[in-house]
Amino acid sequence: MTLLITQRLDRAAPFEAPLAAAGFSVVGHPFIDVQPIPFKRPPAPQQPEQTWLLFTSRHGVTGFFHAMAPSVFQSWQPCPTAVIGETTAGALRAVGLTPNLVSPIAQAQHLVDTLLNASIPSQNPHIHTIIWPTGQLSEAPWEKDCQSHGIAVNRLQVYHTNLVSCVPPGLVQPYEAVAITSGSSAAGLAQSAIAQQPDFDKTPLISLGPRTSAAIETHLNRQPDAEAAAHSLVGLAEATLNVLMAD
Repeated sequence: MTLLITQRLDRAAPFEAPLAAAGFSVVGHPFIDVQPIPFKRPPAPQQPEQTWLLFTSRHGVTGFFHAMAPSVFQSWQPCPTAVIGETTAGALRAVGLTPNLVSPIAQAQHLVDTLLNASIPSQNPHIHTIIWPTGQLSEAPWEKDCQSHGIAVNRLQVYHTNLVSCVPPGLVQPYEAVAITSGSSAAGLAQSAIAQQPDFDKTPLISLGPRTSAAIETHLNRQPDAEAAAHSLVGLAEATLNVLMAD
């Protein structure tokens, strides 16, 4: 009994381990290719305690700090940071920073709402600017919420996402379930030979979170069979097991 997760398997251990313990084989394939792109980095803030760095994916962390000189890194180090999920938090720790705020819910709106209402010990409660390294080009709805609070949002496009629809022939097979980790992954999967198989519409699809679920509806023309309650690989594994054990 084989499952597919839309992510490299070496980055999906929290998902693979509980599924393997339950007797399932897991294969992973990324349906996206994310690359850092050149961008104009703003000067380090004069009042870093009032400038928050907001990271909604590990790619934002990688892109923002890519090839950053140590002296430049030190100038950004005092800025407080807010991130979505433990994967993004882990990427931030890997570059030497500890996140001040980690949202367990995979929604930027929730993270910003928490940030605007949170009381962070040892931090100045006034937020002047949010810097958001992202791959998103269009304005997010939460940016208007920040502006209504007098907070400037500087959206930096630091990476570009390419869909990867080509898969090795050996991966084109029926699966007990497919765990989908992002909206872009859902789009890449929809264009692949895996999704063109005759019975793919009967394969359970498990979503990491609300944005992924919306993308599944858009690109795969169906609702996911389940959505992770905790928007993490552990939560995705739990949701997948619940679906499989119910059959």
